[in-house]
Amino acid sequence: MKIKNLLPLIGIALFVYIIVSTGPTKIMSSFQELNKLHLFYYLLLAILIFVPITLLQTLKWYLILKKQNITLPFLYLIKLQIISTYYSSITPGKLGSFIKVSYIQNKTKKPFGEAFSSVLADRILDLITLCILALIGSLLLIEYSSQILFQVLIPVIIIFFIVFFFIGKKRSSFILLFVYKFLIPNKLKSKAKESFNLFYDTFPKIKHLILPFLLTLLVWILIYTQTYIIALSFDIKIPYHYFIPIFAISTVVTLIPVTIAGLGTRELTLITLLKLFLIKPEKVVSMSLFWVVISTLIFAIPGIYLAFKNEIYTKQTD
Repeated sequence: MKIKNLLPLIGIALFVYIIVSTGPTKIMSSFQELNKLHLFYYLLLAILIFVPITLLQTLKWYLILKKQNITLPFLYLIKLQIISTYYSSITPGKLGSFIKVSYIQNKTKKPFGEAFSSVLADRILDLITLCILALIGSLLLIEYSSQILFQVLIPVIIIFFIVFFFIGKKRSSFILLFVYKFLIPNKLKSKAKESFNLFYDTFPKIKHLILPFLLTLLVWILIYTQTYIIALSFDIKIPYHYFIPIFAISTVVTLIPVTIAGLGTRELTLITLLKLFLIKPEKVVSMSLFWVVISTLIFAIPGIYLAFKNEIYTKQTD
């Protein structure tokens, strides 16, 4: 079995360990102690927030595509956003979101490099926004833990360096030249070179990403507001301005592709951070599991329908 196939098992093993160490009985008790009526209203409110989140995510991507002179119907992009959100929720490191590349290629007949650049720009904005929120969180939590800033700062610096290095064509070509010469078969070299040039030639300029970045920030605040609403229903009560950056830190950790949908790594991070506010592990685990299941199902139903019924593909040929 290949190593990449084993990586998700790490997260599953970690998740099982968290369940066992926390205590299945305690986790079940935390569910039983919930005020069911309050949970229903909180859940309904949280689900309604999915509407502006999806619209804003689509708008952000629409603006990026527009700067690349790729114009597609907004409704079509909403469908793609739903499909990619579903796939990203069931793949390690949310890599499933890149499924949008194949749909864009099929719809517009654009080369891979051009289609890929818009999706990667979208993901980079997510990553940068999460890193900024996580860094803010580490500064806020420094009064509770003197090591948190150092622990968050190192991966954030590494991420920013990687992004800075590879969004520059000249800088990245220095490294990718080795891949091109020694790892890409001769019959694919011409196509790889074309994709490389198209990717950088069509990648949006920084000034064109300012508005999409602001939309990204708003999207993540809404996402964490959803989670905060659900946390309140589980009697997890910490100040809102601490909650958002804490969950940003956990989200950055879940991007490590060693688990599916961040299972295990998210719970471990949240248990560690929320312990600073005296929140019991069983409450954290039960809240996290509940919201992951609900949010995944919300996008799974339409996402599976659109993806496996081939609606996106058939509509373009009408």
